[in-house]
Formats: sequence, C-alpha cells, structure tokens
Amino acid sequence: MVEEPGRLKLTKRFLVCLTLVSISLALSGCPKKPTFPFYPDRDAIVDTITEDLPDVFNTQIIDLAVPDTTSLSTAYWREIDRVGRRIAVSFFYEGTPHEIPLAEVAVLDSMFGYFHLLIIDTSYTPPIRLRVRKPLKELATIQAKFEKWGEDKDPRKGWILTDISGVEIHSGVSSRHLSSATLQALSVGELTLTGSQIRSARSINEVPELSFGESVNLNATCGDSADIVFMHYDGSEDLTKRKMYPIGEKTFRGSFSTPQSAGYYHVTVDIISLSTVTSQDTTIYDSKRWGILYKVD
Repeated sequence: MVEEPGRLKLTKRFLVCLTLVSISLALSGCPKKPTFPFYPDRDAIVDTITEDLPDVFNTQIIDLAVPDTTSLSTAYWREIDRVGRRIAVSFFYEGTPHEIPLAEVAVLDSMFGYFHLLIIDTSYTPPIRLRVRKPLKELATIQAKFEKWGEDKDPRKGWILTDISGVEIHSGVSSRHLSSATLQALSVGELTLTGSQIRSARSINEVPELSFGESVNLNATCGDSADIVFMHYDGSEDLTKRKMYPIGEKTFRGSFSTPQSAGYYHVTVDIISLSTVTSQDTTIYDSKRWGILYKVD
C-alpha cells in the first residue's frame, strides 16, 4: 500500500514536533546554575551605608537653626550650604579573622559654609553691633568594618556591618580636645567614652542602648575651661542645640531625653574656642565635634 504524499508530510511534521517537545522537556528537567546581575562588593557596601543605614552614617548632627537676633547683643550659628561625601573601602579576602572577607570603611564628608557671629564692637562710641561671617570648612569622619557572612545571592551579597564609630568633625585648623564624655542613664548606668574611643570603630553590639523618652545626663571634659560647649540631640521634632554649663574644671554638663521612636541617633558634644566667638578676624574658626552613636529600642 502506497502512503499518500500529503499524509507523509503530516507524519514527518508530527515527528519533528514530537522530537522538539521531548528535547525541551529533557532540558527543563536539568538543574541550571542560577545567574545574578553583576553587583560589585563595593556597591553592596555603599548601598548599605546610604540606603539601609543612613542614620548610622549620618554626619549632619547639629542644629543649624538661625536664632532670632532681634533682641540679642551677641549670637553665633553655623550655615552649611555644601557637603561632599567620599566613601573609601579597603577589602581583605585572605588571612582575615575567621577566614572570611572583610572591608574597612571610612566615610568622609567635607562641609562648606559660614560661621556667623554677632558681636558688640566697643571700639566705637557708642558701641555698635557687628555681623561677621567667617568661612567654614570642616571634615567629618566615620570609621566602620563590614564582614561577608553570606553568599552573593543574599541581600547586599552577604555583607553586614560589624563595627562602627561615632562621628568626629573638625575645622581645618583645630586644637580643641575632648578628654571624655559620660552618659548617665538608667539603661546604661554611667558610661564613659574618651574622644579616641568615640572616633574609633567598635563592635556594633557595644553601641549604647537607651529606652524610649529616657532622661540622660551628658558630662563632657574638654581641654580648655574657656571653651564654649554645646550639646546637640534629636528633639521631639528636629535637632536641638543646648548650651552645656560648667560643673567643674574643664567639665560641662547637659541633659536631654531620647526620642520616642526606635532607631539610631547621635548626641553631639560641640566645642568652640573662645577666640572664635570673640574675634572679628574671619580666619579664626576653631571647632571640633564628637557625635556619640546610640540606639533607642
């Protein structure tokens, strides 16, 4: 019996389709190695800093509000109008503790603006009130360490923050010094940190934990009893500045209450030299700040 040409073509076409389906099913049954978009380790760490933990790496930790000078004879405040950030990351993939990759990080923020000074000039008769604007250039530094405990498929490629410092911010030329800062609160008892400890990276598990709305005393011992010392902290709505008062030789005290919401915050010791707030010389600006990182939980 001779098969008709049309039926023969249909049979061949059916066999070809059946073969393709079989191959497709066989390939779909084979395990495939997952692929991920290219995501450099540095990008993973930078994204953690800027997107996941911006409060931990925040250097804008002072009250920049302009005071009402209508009835004031003297006043001073900062204006920061430009900030440039650089993040330096050094990777170590071998010979590290626990034999896992680690990264040492320095976050460097350069700040530019003006220090505004309102003073009474007694060289005139009668004395007059003068407004002086001093150029401001400061550098803020945060130190940190990351370790890679996960795999490339994990969020941020498995990099986690393990060590973190507070913030140190200093003017271009500064001789201000912080010997120690002591937090007094029910949650932590009495915790004393030197200026060196504040600016050095320590385990994130050592960050002081305070309660919601907790009352805290802050004592700061500086290098000169004539220094002007302020404290900046997160208030109910925004950053708040409060002048610290002397309680002993070179030691100043302030108090604040922690925020009512969970998160990471800074309380900042802000030291300004006496000559900065009394001299009309626009080149004299000597200031240094230490931001102590704490957690409300």
